Amino acid sequence: MTLTNPLPLAQQLMRCPSITPREAGCFALLRQWFDQLGFTSDVISFGDGDARVDNFFAHAGGGDHPKLLLSGHIDVVPTGDETLWTYPPFSATVADGYLWGRGACDMKSSLAAMVAAVARHKQTYGKNPPLAFAATSDEEGIAINGTAKLLPHLAARGHTFGFCINGEPTSNRVVGDTVKVGRRGSFSATLHVQGRQGHVAYPQLAQNPVPVLLNLLQALRHLPLDKPFAQFPPTHLEITSIDVGNPARNVIPATASANVNIRYNPAYTHDELTEMIQAMLARIADKNIFSLHVVTPPTPAFITQNTPLLEKMIATIARTAGVTPALSTDGGTSDARFIQAFCPVIDCGPTNATIHQTNERIALTDLEKITEIYAAMIDVFTRH
Repeated sequence: MTLTNPLPLAQQLMRCPSITPREAGCFALLRQWFDQLGFTSDVISFGDGDARVDNFFAHAGGGDHPKLLLSGHIDVVPTGDETLWTYPPFSATVADGYLWGRGACDMKSSLAAMVAAVARHKQTYGKNPPLAFAATSDEEGIAINGTAKLLPHLAARGHTFGFCINGEPTSNRVVGDTVKVGRRGSFSATLHVQGRQGHVAYPQLAQNPVPVLLNLLQALRHLPLDKPFAQFPPTHLEITSIDVGNPARNVIPATASANVNIRYNPAYTHDELTEMIQAMLARIADKNIFSLHVVTPPTPAFITQNTPLLEKMIATIARTAGVTPALSTDGGTSDARFIQAFCPVIDCGPTNATIHQTNERIALTDLEKITEIYAAMIDVFTRH
């Protein structure tokens, strides 16, 4: 098997049922491939017990100079009802011009394309580029012991990076039409209201937390999140769940809670949003009956500033893909939020139409095209 062909590599990875946070044999495959390419590789783990997460890192070439970092994740979301799939989700079946299976787009094909792109560079030039490769098994999960810890660990050991290509599926209609040059921040919190349980026939003897919670949520829906930031969608708040844990219709519940999430642009900070919400809630209700638990560590908003190298990379994508990519900051978060503190980063990968869905799949032509794009970007970085 030649490493310059991404299809067999993608199939091998997709046949590993690496549902978060399991790597399920993916890293042994990656180590085998990078050994053949002459890279030094290692598996680096963080956390204990069920919280343990394995991460893969390989590097070669370039001496002590900053390297190009290719990054991604090998973990995938659950398959759902497997009887609804046209082909078994971990079979990596090739049919009708597509590669079918969980991880086809998000994002094992990207990782295979990266390996194939490195192999093509070495085949052409006879040596490895100044390059590093990192993959985690905790991107689709809580993302605590994955890239968030791997990058500081690598920096502490003297690894420096000049640019990062993160292989998230960013394209919309055709490969290369969209890359992410930034991401909104994500603020998550749980609002909890304490009442007093009682019989619905005697409300004077109870304290119903539900009306209080609804009033607080109504206030949050009108939180003034109107500060704009160029290149970013508007900041917005969504109520994602309401729960009272009460199966009885004739009992006033003792507690009520709700989860909220804010996707915010760089005009806001996590701490600022926390203060805004706490101040608004305090104006509505007595602080003794509600509490706000804010999820930390925060997920900050960021944007990769325009530089000559970024311009060259975008031009390379346009030339190779035959379409000028839109520079976007919308959509969900990615591990780029952890990488951006160490080097400029963009998310660039295949189309996202079927990610996390039944019958996730990638066109074989798209797999080849993203490999060509990565190979061309490696060449640009090497000559930069």
